[in-house]
Amino acid sequence: IYFYPPDSHSNMVLLYDQRDNFTLEQLLSLRALFSEARRRSYYGKKLDAYIRLYSDRFSDTRLINCLTKQEETIVADENKYTLLVFSASWCAPCHKLIPLLKELNEKKKSVMDVVYVTLDTPEQLPAWNQLLAKENISWRSLSVGGRLNEIREKYKVRAIPYSYLIYPQKSKTEKVDIRDADDKLKIENLKLAE
Repeated sequence: IYFYPPDSHSNMVLLYDQRDNFTLEQLLSLRALFSEARRRSYYGKKLDAYIRLYSDRFSDTRLINCLTKQEETIVADENKYTLLVFSASWCAPCHKLIPLLKELNEKKKSVMDVVYVTLDTPEQLPAWNQLLAKENISWRSLSVGGRLNEIREKYKVRAIPYSYLIYPQKSKTEKVDIRDADDKLKIENLKLAE
């Protein structure tokens, strides 16, 4: 991205739209090029919320377990990593991830929990639960219920599948794509501190 003039509304919008293409450090450097007034603008605030998601402790949410119907937090065990995967019954690319998720879950279950958050509406949940049963999914699955827009905005989910790696003690959150060889290798190499 070339910023000229650097402190313009257009460039703030462009930076926000392209935010997934930068590391946290790059985003912070680029953000510093803008005036305080531009950083307080609508897109400046949205960019700040996105940056906070990656630089602060994971902001957990209580959602409904698809099987037990009980409310639970996304992170079940703060002593392990959590691979948070946003998915849905109608998402074909999400379905293609299932074998890979099963492989990672089997290899890393001593150090990492996998958890689905389905973006299915309450009316679509039967189809989601059928998919879980058909695919013999062993990890937890949580539903956004009627809070679809709230959850999508909070976790900056623009398209699915979308995944985060949440570090132990919720100390760090990192966007990952297990289809990417480097991200998959990073997960395969996870170890808990001794």
